Amino acid sequence: MAVCAYYEMGQNGSMICCDTPYDKISFIKALLLAKEWGVLWNKLFKKKIVDDNSISFIEHLHIWEDLAFVIEYLLACSVISFVKEPLYSYDRTIVGSLTKKDSISYYKEIIDAVNKIEYVISKYGYSDLFCKELNNLKILVKDGCIKRKITKEKYHLWYSTFPELGNEYFENSTEKTGAYLLKYKMIGILRLYQIIRNIYRKFL
Repeated sequence: MAVCAYYEMGQNGSMICCDTPYDKISFIKALLLAKEWGVLWNKLFKKKIVDDNSISFIEHLHIWEDLAFVIEYLLACSVISFVKEPLYSYDRTIVGSLTKKDSISYYKEIIDAVNKIEYVISKYGYSDLFCKELNNLKILVKDGCIKRKITKEKYHLWYSTFPELGNEYFENSTEKTGAYLLKYKMIGILRLYQIIRNIYRKFL
């Protein structure tokens, strides 16, 4: 795999991203920890590796399908190289619909992608090596379900997602208040807490 740096353009100007060389294992860990982006557009892939290892996208996914593909390819390949010169520009000011990013189908697709990633990591015999980083990714996804306006559907999805995390989730969640309220099924109190938090943030 060849990976190039890129310019990320935001409201405060542009910055160079992905310009630090990694070895294969460190790069996979960086992707799982969301320190690097698992997109396709700054990477080159060898078709023979894709064909020989039957690497493919999950057809029904519209989100994180690229991350699952990149991690599976990295597990299969033996060489990774980095180009420090930015060869691509990504405009972060162009964003998708916030409503779509907060739908049940959106979170379900992300969960399916994480399950695929966990499967391929296990398939290649790296479960122990990436256990900490994979759990961190699961916590990130579980938190995402309750970060915005909570609904009964979201609660049930949150409750049933990655139960194997156990207490590790509550200890490391960035949404501790919401997580503990939902642990005791206090959905109404969480809704009130989110409303108050949003009002408070508007006046900061």
